[in-house]
Amino acid sequence: SPSSITTKKLRTIMQTLGLNPMKAELQDIISEVDADGSGIIDFYKFLDLIAH
Repeated sequence: SPSSITTKKLRTIMQTLGLNPMKAELQDIISEVDADGSGIIDFYKFLDLIAH
């Protein structure tokens, strides 16, 4: 879906935005935004997360 990203791409996207999360932080983020463990993150949830 164009309105979602994979958890595999999350780190790359965050680095592109100038963020450099540690591995543990990235796991926490993934757990928060990918509650069902599907490997897919709703893009709007991601934007909300980055905004905070």
